[in-house]
Amino acid sequence: MLEITHKPYRESTLLSLLFLMYMYARFGIYWGYSEIFVGCLMGVVGFSLIYSLYISKIQKGLQLLIVVVALIVIVFMCSLASVFSLGLRVGASFYYSVLLFSNFFLAYILAKKTISYRITSLYLISISFWCLYLMCHRVNPNDVFSHSSRNTFSILFLEAAVLLYIILIQERCFKKNSLGKYPLWPAAAAFLGSVWASGRSGIISTGFLLLGVFFVNFLESKKKIRYFIMIFALLAFILYLFTNWQKEIFDFVIWRFKTEGLTEPHRVEIAMYYLEKIKESPVRLFFGYDVHFDPYLATRWNANLHNSLLKLHSILGIMAVVLSFFIIKGIFDKGKKCVLLWFVGGAMLLRALTDTPFLLGPTDFLFFYFFFHQK
Repeated sequence: MLEITHKPYRESTLLSLLFLMYMYARFGIYWGYSEIFVGCLMGVVGFSLIYSLYISKIQKGLQLLIVVVALIVIVFMCSLASVFSLGLRVGASFYYSVLLFSNFFLAYILAKKTISYRITSLYLISISFWCLYLMCHRVNPNDVFSHSSRNTFSILFLEAAVLLYIILIQERCFKKNSLGKYPLWPAAAAFLGSVWASGRSGIISTGFLLLGVFFVNFLESKKKIRYFIMIFALLAFILYLFTNWQKEIFDFVIWRFKTEGLTEPHRVEIAMYYLEKIKESPVRLFFGYDVHFDPYLATRWNANLHNSLLKLHSILGIMAVVLSFFIIKGIFDKGKKCVLLWFVGGAMLLRALTDTPFLLGPTDFLFFYFFFHQK
């Protein structure tokens, strides 16, 4: 009896540690440790098979096994598309297939199982203190990562914050009598980290998430006016202290918004050029387009489309349209049950439209989560 009582707790701890390990391995990519992340991917694939056969109950294990088989079929179809778009680069096609499978499995676990908020919050706490250390030592955000820009910080913060809110939503919004206010600190940390990094798209997406958490808490508060005044005053005070401490950074952010606005002409230019190329050939529309062999995109923009949805299409072709449709539909459907999910999904989509860390990326499970019904 004791063993049965503690089994859900042990299972939750094990799955939470899996997510924590995965997020740290994902973080290591920006430090040049991509081999560790690839090894982690293979570990997730192995774990998924073991978990479906031994850890779950027989009936649930069979259900999960059916899902795994379905995912293999989806991955196979996507792999065929990527082979056409990536030519004979079998290694790249295999990597994307494993990445896709792993993210679908993690999304299934996130939607169906209980994940510990306390354990997974360690990731966001650690990168927050790390950035605080960089701020105290006046390190330029552009000088931290050798192979990426300051925009990386907003991506890392947004991923970590979104994961925590999804976990909390699973615990509160889809259980009876479990509604309550959501903590503001994950979204606030992500927003301040994005302000420090000076990326406009990061500031907009994390600011949208912070606004969403504040709005949902306001709706659920019994004393709405007092909550609004108290939280608004607290956030304004924190922002005031932060902007005075990092005055040069904040002035630079204000200057960028004033001079460059909300749109970036070169991103629009890249998107229009890519769409024109797709129109030229039905083959490219259905099977994708390898931008590494495009003279303009490869030489001028280093094959970076600056748009995750376009990147997904370049690899998977028409399958990208199908995946994108179900992601957006899932955000809309789940948002009707929990309003915060509209802000969570919206923040991710806003960031995906201006950079290429997602789709296909290490944390696509945050998007694929919207495919599955809640537990």
